[in-house]
Amino acid sequence: MGLTREDVPSSPLTSSSSTSFDSERDSIETQRPARPIRSSHDYDTEEDDSEDLIYATSDSRRPSGHKSSPSTSRLLDATGGDGGEPASPQDERKQQELRRAYELGDEGEGSYGAASRPRDLLQAIKGFFARNNGFLLIASSQFFFASISTCVKLLQERVEMPVWEIILVRMSATWLGCYLYMRWTDVEHPLLGPPGVRLLLAARGFVGFFGLFPGYYALRYISLSDATVLSFLAPVLVGILAFFLLKEPYSRTEGLAALFSLFGTILIAKPTFLFPPSITDPVEPGKDVVTPQERTRAVFIALGGTLGAAGAYVIIRKIGKRANALHSISYFSIWCCIVSSLYPFVFNAPPVFEFTRSFFALIIPIGVFGFCAQALLTLGLQREKAGRGTLAVYSNLLFAMILERLVFNKYPDLLSLLGAAIIVGGAVKVALEKSKMTDAQVLKSEEAKLEEGELLRRLSEDDVEEPLGLGRGMAGSR
Repeated sequence: MGLTREDVPSSPLTSSSSTSFDSERDSIETQRPARPIRSSHDYDTEEDDSEDLIYATSDSRRPSGHKSSPSTSRLLDATGGDGGEPASPQDERKQQELRRAYELGDEGEGSYGAASRPRDLLQAIKGFFARNNGFLLIASSQFFFASISTCVKLLQERVEMPVWEIILVRMSATWLGCYLYMRWTDVEHPLLGPPGVRLLLAARGFVGFFGLFPGYYALRYISLSDATVLSFLAPVLVGILAFFLLKEPYSRTEGLAALFSLFGTILIAKPTFLFPPSITDPVEPGKDVVTPQERTRAVFIALGGTLGAAGAYVIIRKIGKRANALHSISYFSIWCCIVSSLYPFVFNAPPVFEFTRSFFALIIPIGVFGFCAQALLTLGLQREKAGRGTLAVYSNLLFAMILERLVFNKYPDLLSLLGAAIIVGGAVKVALEKSKMTDAQVLKSEEAKLEEGELLRRLSEDDVEEPLGLGRGMAGSR
């Protein structure tokens, strides 16, 4: 027969021991200071905010169970565990590792890490655009320029639209957009420009027309990528023209780049007296065949346009900062419109107009993209250094090759690719050389200003330190 707890007489020793143990435990609980317990919000934000701490009062009781049972929290307490003493360095290091693992969500259960990853990615994207906004604006403008050239080539091949009419449509929209933008931003003299440089602005517009017209004309006979590459010869020609007209220095590097660029131009033109007919003859069944003579002539016409563009750049350099960049674009646009309007009367070239969807789908983007390209290019050049800005301009070739593949289903041949690489490489080298020279001049100018300021400061200090009546300043006379 088993014995129950009621059958066993209570021993005084046992009863007193139990009572003393309970009272001792209660006294310890009462004397122990209240210690903070971190809430889940505290773990998520990592902020030791007093409002997020829940204090255990002396009247509260711990939940029953063994005190070494594992905690439900993924983080350790800031205290050492039982007595509230500060944790050891090893424990603190472990706490930091656990906190990092929880925030990054390494085990797949932390909500903070999973939520922070999209925010971090968004911040990284915003930072990238903030650091490279000028470069991206210039590259975007080159996409619009390449799109304009694509529309021009399509209009000449499908509609046989004359070049002067294309220029008139594009530049009318560009001039209107520039004028309205200058009025909106309160630019002085939006119509005629500053009084002192109006003649130079008119020359820039007139010469600029002869830089634009030949390039559009050559698109009828050469590929989009080849015409784009030939336009990259402008920086090389600018150095030569600036040497003779503006008396600017011309380095040996620019001369070597000009020679290499000439070799690249020959590879693109493929003249018949240097290359066999098997290389120069195009293979395009079902289309009008462009003869090697027409191709070579178109390349030299495009080179004439590049020379005109280089002359316009030299005039812009002569104008300097005496006029707003929008004044230059406005004069360029209005003079292109004037000369284009006279072209059909001189050369008996009637306009072509069709009331079809395909025609409007090609002619409208030329006007809209023209203004967008000029505006983005102007904004980008205001925010980007000359060297990086020039590199962004050469993205035009990449866009031209992509559009040529998508629209015309064409690939540039090996000789054209080699010539393009030579021309672009020479142009980039010249641009970087000019950028270094400009930076050196700016640094030298800043150093001169600093030295002048330091000299003035020393002179003023000497005037103050010398006795009245003996100094070099006006202290004695006053």
